[in-house]
Amino acid sequence: MKQAETIYLASKSPRRSEILSLMGIRFSVADSKADEKTGRMAPSAMVELLSKRKAEQAVINKKQCVVIGSDTVVAFRGKILGKPKDKEDAKRMLKMLSGNKSAVYTGVTVQVRGKDARTVTFHTKTEVLFDVLTDAEIDEYIATGDPMDKAGAYGIQGIFGRHIKNIRGDYYNVMGLPMNDLYKTLIEEKIIFI
Repeated sequence: MKQAETIYLASKSPRRSEILSLMGIRFSVADSKADEKTGRMAPSAMVELLSKRKAEQAVINKKQCVVIGSDTVVAFRGKILGKPKDKEDAKRMLKMLSGNKSAVYTGVTVQVRGKDARTVTFHTKTEVLFDVLTDAEIDEYIATGDPMDKAGAYGIQGIFGRHIKNIRGDYYNVMGLPMNDLYKTLIEEKIIFI
């Protein structure tokens, strides 16, 4: 695979970096100073807005490049679940999701800077069904520290995967970056070539 431009990921998420690496993309991580506060809005609109802000606010000295911004939330019965504030908040979220279906939304912005500057923003939705969790299972998982930096207080790719009964949609979207939709966008925008 060939790349037309230098690519930057406007995220320090190790999971997003892992997904880009799995795709065969060569990239660098850029810091983004984006404000993540929003008003009340639909999850799909929120993640698109935040992914665009993250791409736009990425601090990069290079004029000609591609920046990828991303944001992920979990939505359940009209509530948006971001990262937990503390262990009690994580426990509250996991109890809420126990035995239920929720939706994971990830917004992605691909911003081409320099010549032929343009921005493409989209979102991907994946439905996730949890097993019924006992208090002991929730406490054990929280004790690992894993839920503290993840939307909805869980990570599908780690030990918590044993509690995921079913998913409908892109597995990688739940990790934080929809691999298939991003790949297709990079091809369509002539950023990568086969």
